[in-house]
Amino acid sequence: MGRALRVKYAYCVIAPVVCPMRPGPAGLVARRAFSSSSSLLSSSTPSQPPQQPDALLTPFEFHFDDPLARADVARAAVDAISTTSNATTETVVHAIGDLHAAGLASAWTPVGWIQQGLEVLHATAGLPWWAAIAAMTVGIRFALFPLMVKLQRNAVVMHNIRPELDRITATIQTAQQSGDAVAMKEAAMAAQDLFHKNNVHPLKALGVPLMQAPIMISFFLAIRNLAEANIPSFAHGGLAWFTDLGVADQYYVLPIAASAGFLTVLELGAETGVRNAQTDTMRKYMRIAGVAMVPLTASMPSGVFVYWITSNLFTLVQAQILKNETIRAKVGIPKLIAHEPVAPVAGAKEMGFMEGFKAALEAASKENEEKTRLQKEKAAQEPPRK
Repeated sequence: MGRALRVKYAYCVIAPVVCPMRPGPAGLVARRAFSSSSSLLSSSTPSQPPQQPDALLTPFEFHFDDPLARADVARAAVDAISTTSNATTETVVHAIGDLHAAGLASAWTPVGWIQQGLEVLHATAGLPWWAAIAAMTVGIRFALFPLMVKLQRNAVVMHNIRPELDRITATIQTAQQSGDAVAMKEAAMAAQDLFHKNNVHPLKALGVPLMQAPIMISFFLAIRNLAEANIPSFAHGGLAWFTDLGVADQYYVLPIAASAGFLTVLELGAETGVRNAQTDTMRKYMRIAGVAMVPLTASMPSGVFVYWITSNLFTLVQAQILKNETIRAKVGIPKLIAHEPVAPVAGAKEMGFMEGFKAALEAASKENEEKTRLQKEKAAQEPPRK
């Protein structure tokens, strides 16, 4: 076969082009040990038997003028490069308990409960972190759905009994002008009877913000703590352009989307299902807050906006469902009644119902104190009994 250079590869990751000490595609240096023999293959002197390769090393021996040998080496090189590349890009697997090992997922705080739930969804159900946040948000909103129905029923009934409340408020204003404490007390008692009869109360209107604020704060702290703990899988658990859920959105898309969702919910009155003069006044201030939240929240982690946007979408879908009259009847939400408000008393300072109700209670309290004082004076003037 003629002269040929016999080359033994002691250990290497073979590059497509055979060159000593040339870096391979996977970033590894191909280490090659070359030994050449000047003896002729036609020599009659028997060559020494080849040494057994190391168990961990697979030597390759081929002749440069052999096309089949070159093809075998090329295939081996591709396999080695593929194996190395797969090993370096393998995704870090997150297991249950990793957050606890990092000092997170406390069993005694709402923040820890949220982190535990996210970890279960991610490690057990196999959801990426962004999907785990969205799924847990939907789960919490479903759990709060009965309470939301009660709050919306309270808002609708308060709207429907508004004419009676306006008349009671007018009575309180008239009694306040004339200094009639008895009439103010009677009006306050009438308002309490009206609330008890319809199973409503004005303070229940604060239930929506008081319920959602702690949940959002807990989500914010939970996600911020995950970002600060440098959880490897969390840093790659995002979607599209926000792959790292622990950093802010550099394109401001998420803050703008969250603000737009908030304003949409606000304009539709989706949380209460009611629009009146009081809610319209509050809506004016909330519009300003909705626009200002873009620069104020732009530095928040992207994971917080995944929760926020998902919650807004859930609210909008919930509002559409509760607009159905059949569903409203099944969950006990009455129909909205359109009516005109009672005109205020001429010359009286306009006040809301709660202000009038508070004034009536104060007048009733003063009346009781006056009665108690008179009874004590009368008892002191009477001669002692023998």
